[in-house]
Amino acid sequence: MSVLLIAAIVGVILLALLALGVPVSFALGLTGVVSVALFLTGDEFGYLGNL
Repeated sequence: MSVLLIAAIVGVILLALLALGVPVSFALGLTGVVSVALFLTGDEFGYLGNL
């Protein structure tokens, strides 16, 4: 997946949250969590779980 596509998806998520009236700090945090959940593979989740 290209970096521009990932950035576009993350940007759309952030804009949608802001359009719904979610506070900026919460929207940024939630966007980060959703981004990690979308783009990490199962092996990467396993690695983070072992830290």
